[in-house]
Amino acid sequence: MAWALVVSGTSDIGRAVAHRLAAAGYHLHLTARRPDTLHDDAQDLRIRYEVEVKVHALDVRDTAHHPSFAAELTPRPEVVVMMAGYLGDNDLAERDAEERARIMETNYNGPVSVIATLVPHLPAGSVIAGISSVAGERPRASLYYYGSAKRGFSGWLDGLRMRLKPKGIHVVTVKPGVVATKMTAHLPIARGPLTATPEKVAADIVNAIRKRKATLYTPWFWRWIMLVMKLMPEFVIQRMKA
Repeated sequence: MAWALVVSGTSDIGRAVAHRLAAAGYHLHLTARRPDTLHDDAQDLRIRYEVEVKVHALDVRDTAHHPSFAAELTPRPEVVVMMAGYLGDNDLAERDAEERARIMETNYNGPVSVIATLVPHLPAGSVIAGISSVAGERPRASLYYYGSAKRGFSGWLDGLRMRLKPKGIHVVTVKPGVVATKMTAHLPIARGPLTATPEKVAADIVNAIRKRKATLYTPWFWRWIMLVMKLMPEFVIQRMKA
């Protein structure tokens, strides 16, 4: 039976993805900075779906540890889902170097490092799903640090997909819209009609992995919302609420 790796398995969407993958029959590797936070989830998945679950310590910002993590990960996963993300405080990032670093490293540098170190160990036929964001399509004033990092990550995933195609490894670029999670709970938009549940987004992600889609907007209507946003002149965007 195949194995899947969910990086940052304590996130709301990460937990939902783990359940979807386990329900589809995958054994699971789950990671977190503090693996003890995953023990209850792991036991629930084992009992509920009768799959094996291994828990690992992994900090996406600790790039020095990534090569050994990738080399020692067994059994080798055939599906990798990179869930790491940090919305951050945009205003604080403008004046605080540590907040800037945390946003950039959690959303771009770290995920890139983990995936890049895993690639040489993945068998042909594997699928990598990287969770980016529609915020990267056109970064707004209130989230331009987060948005720019996600924009870079989306571009990197798109390039990696082309790079790995001859090796038989597929890459899915996932662009969720607003999702009701702990990370977005303080945002007014997270209580609006366009907000999706983690379970809905997880179902779309696992379906995209199964179908080997190139790019996934989830829910689907964000593809068309972002098309309109990208076509708007900057002076119109500037007048919108940030």
